[in-house]
Amino acid sequence: MTLFKKIFADPVNKWVFSYAKKEIFLVGGYIRDLLRGGIINKDKDYVLKDDIRKIALLASKKFKGTFVELKKNKTCRVALKNGQFLDFSRLTDSLFDDLSLRDFRINSIAWSPEQGLIDPLNGERDIRNKIIRVVDPENLRNDPLRILRAYRLSAQLGFTIDRYTRNYLGKYAVNLKDTTSERITEELFKLLICNNAYIYLTLLNKDNVLHEILDATTITLNHNIKTISKFDHFISRLQSGKFKKLYTSSISPVLSCPVGQGLDGFGLIRLSILLTVKNRKKEYSNATLKLSTSIAKRVCMLQEAIRISSGILSEAKLYNVFRITNECEIEAAVLLSVSRHRYVDKFIKRADDFIKMKRNPLLDGYDIQNILNINPSAIIGQIQDEIQKRRFLGIIRTKSQARHWIISNLT
Repeated sequence: MTLFKKIFADPVNKWVFSYAKKEIFLVGGYIRDLLRGGIINKDKDYVLKDDIRKIALLASKKFKGTFVELKKNKTCRVALKNGQFLDFSRLTDSLFDDLSLRDFRINSIAWSPEQGLIDPLNGERDIRNKIIRVVDPENLRNDPLRILRAYRLSAQLGFTIDRYTRNYLGKYAVNLKDTTSERITEELFKLLICNNAYIYLTLLNKDNVLHEILDATTITLNHNIKTISKFDHFISRLQSGKFKKLYTSSISPVLSCPVGQGLDGFGLIRLSILLTVKNRKKEYSNATLKLSTSIAKRVCMLQEAIRISSGILSEAKLYNVFRITNECEIEAAVLLSVSRHRYVDKFIKRADDFIKMKRNPLLDGYDIQNILNINPSAIIGQIQDEIQKRRFLGIIRTKSQARHWIISNLT
C-alpha cells in the first residue's frame, strides 16, 4: 500500500485534507512511524496556513472530540474519545522553517497530497539507519523536554542516539529545571514502561541528565538502575523459562494493567526502585516530578515492603509485606523474588493466597459484632486483621475456628 493510500485510509486524515485542501501538511511522529513500519503513533500533527481554530472546532464536532486551544493563534488540539490527539498548528513562515525548529530529524518530515513526502533534513535516512539525530542543538535549549524525549524515543523505537546529539543532551540538561514537572514526569513514565528500560536509564545517568530531574546522588542512581536491570532480566527469564506458565497466568496480567499517569505495573515497579533512597522511610517527594497521590502511595508501599522484608523472611513477616502493599501484592511478590533471586513461585502463590483471603474473609464485620455483641468500632478491623494473619499462617482455617478464637480470647 502506498503512503498516500495509508494516510487516506484513516477517516480523520481524509476529512482534514478534503476540508483544508491546500497548504496543509501532516508532520512529525505519525509520518515517522508510517515510514518505519510497526506500531503507528495515532496522534496527528497538522500544520497549515488556514484558520486553525475553525478547522479544529469543526474536527471536534465531526469526530465528537474535545477542543482545546493550547497556544492562542498558534496551536489548537482536539482530544478524541479513543485517546487520540489531533494538533493543528499555524504555519507562519515556510514549511522548511517549521521543520527546522523541530526536535529530531526523524520527526522533521512532512507530507501533503500535492507534494508527497517532504524531507529536507534527510529524516527518512535516519529512520532507515535507526538513528536519533538533533535538528539543531539550539532547539534543545529552546525546549529542554526534548532532551528526555530523545532517550524515550530511543527506548520506544529501539533507535540509537548519535554521539553528537548525546553531547548536547548532557550539555543542556541543566535547563530541564525550566520545564514543568508534569511534562518531565510524562516523558520519564513513558520510558519506564519500555522493555529494557534500564539501558536507557543508564544512558540518562551516564550523560549526566538523570540527576537533573531526580533528588538522588549519582551513586544512589547507579545502584537503583542496576536493580532495575536485575528486574528487567528477571522478567525476561520468566517469559521463556520454567516459570513461563506462571508468568502468563499470574504475573503478566497484573503488571500489564494501567495504574495511572500512563504507568503500568512494570513501570510502577521500576519507578519505585528508581526513587529508592537508603534509609528514607517517608513518602517520596520531589519537586521535579509530579506523582499523583495514588502513584506516590504505591511507590511508598513497595519501598516499605522491601525495607521490612530484609533479613530472614518468616511467614509472619511475609504477611506484613502483603498487608502494607494493599492492592500491590503481586508487584511486591515480584520485587521480593528479584531481591532474593529465588522463590518466585512461592511468593506469587502466597500473594495469591493473601488476595483470596482478603476478598473472602472467614468472618465479616457484622459476624464479629454479633459474636461480641458490640457496636461498630475500630477494634473490629483489628480483629479481622488478626484472624487474617492467623489464617495466612495456617493457625485458623475455618469459620468455626475463627469464631472459637474470638470467644476464647476476647470474651
